Amino acid sequence: MIRKIVISILTSKPIWIWGVTFSILWLILGVFVFSQGIPKEFYLYYAGVIVSALIVWVYTNLISNLSNNFILSSASLYYAFKFTKLTPKKYLLYYVASISIITLIISGIMLVLATLLFTMRFNTLIFPNNILGFLGIIVLSSIFIILFSVLLALVIPPKYLQLSSLIPQLLYFALVLGQIFVGYPYLITYTSPFNDMQLLLFQEYTGYNPPLSFVNPFQQFLNPDYLLVSLFSWDSVLYFLDVIFLGKIKPRNIEEARQF
Repeated sequence: MIRKIVISILTSKPIWIWGVTFSILWLILGVFVFSQGIPKEFYLYYAGVIVSALIVWVYTNLISNLSNNFILSSASLYYAFKFTKLTPKKYLLYYVASISIITLIISGIMLVLATLLFTMRFNTLIFPNNILGFLGIIVLSSIFIILFSVLLALVIPPKYLQLSSLIPQLLYFALVLGQIFVGYPYLITYTSPFNDMQLLLFQEYTGYNPPLSFVNPFQQFLNPDYLLVSLFSWDSVLYFLDVIFLGKIKPRNIEEARQF
């Protein structure tokens, strides 16, 4: 099952077009256009902001794609849970493992490209300070991605299929980009899983303490342990909710998706 899920998602065009390709274009702009005038001592810091934000953008598009696919497969899951040995808990574990593989592959591609481009631009090797920690946050983020996408698919009616795909993008623009260009209070930053993912990736990439605001990066800092606990808590709560909703899943009329 894991192999089939991985292949089906990796062959999905929206992920590569809107997620990966779009991110690569922004990476090129970030490396060669927006980096003008950055002092040498801030090269790694700047690269960490760009790479972490773009990887979360890939995650955001992955959430939208997975949510849509899940809505379309609700009928098959209903009969699978009813007439086979497959259970919601087992299905979620398979799905989490599959998405973890996919995010590691896609994030690996983005990381290699970022390393090459930033090294070319700054004439010095720009590489994650803690590669194992960076990959660990990717896996932890993968759990949130799949569980959040499943929850969206289970609670939003099929007729709002297109609208549901916009929710992750809106959250990304409001939370992640808002954190970079404006900044938010401690409570919002700690409790937002999108900010948790980006800030933890930034920390593992650069080795610097995650700032409360990238506008004033050296004034107020966040406790990475709190960010980690927040993201883990989101994963735990979403898993609990998904198991409950999956146990109550019913076939849904896909034709409703054309009514909106």
